[in-house]
Amino acid sequence: MLKENIRTLRVRFEQGKYTSDSGIEFSFKINRRYEHKELKSLFLGFGIPEKSEYFEFLIMFGACDIFAKYKCQEGMTEILMQSIEFFRVEKLREINASVSDVLIEDLSQFFLVARNSYSGYYFGFDLSRSTNTFGIFTVDSYPEDWREDTDAWCDFSEWINLLIKTDGRRSRFSKK
Repeated sequence: MLKENIRTLRVRFEQGKYTSDSGIEFSFKINRRYEHKELKSLFLGFGIPEKSEYFEFLIMFGACDIFAKYKCQEGMTEILMQSIEFFRVEKLREINASVSDVLIEDLSQFFLVARNSYSGYYFGFDLSRSTNTFGIFTVDSYPEDWREDTDAWCDFSEWINLLIKTDGRRSRFSKK
C-alpha cells in the first residue's frame, strides 16, 4: 500500500499543486531532502529502523508540507490555512522538548514527527508497541498522557493512505 501512495505523492510533489475532486487546491512542498547516510546518522538515539516505512518516506520526500491550503485576501499575501508538516529530522529533539519535557525522556521509544497546523494534532511513533506504532495525538489531553489516551493507533502506511483517500481532509481515524 505504501508504494502506491508513494507514487501518488511523488506526482503531487512534482506538480507542486493538486486540485481535489471538490475543487480545493492543495500545495505539496519539500522543505529539506535527506541522503540515506545522513538520515542514518540523524536517527542515532531514535528507534526508527532503516527498513521502516517512515525512513523510506523521508528518503523520498524529506521534511515536507503536504495537503497545504492557502487563503488569499484582496491585496494581501497568501496565508497558510492548513498543512500537515513533517518535521526536519535534525529538529526532532528540539520539537519534542518544546511540546513536553516528558517526551524527550526516551526518544528511542516515543517521538513526534509531524503536525496538522489547523487541528493542532501531532503525529508520532510509540515503538514500545508491537503493532500499530503510529499514533495521532489530539490537544484534548496533556502530552504526558498521549500514549495512554489516544485511541488512534495505526501503521504509518495506513495513515498516509487515509490522507490520500480523503485529500487530507481527515488526518485521524474515526473512533470505533
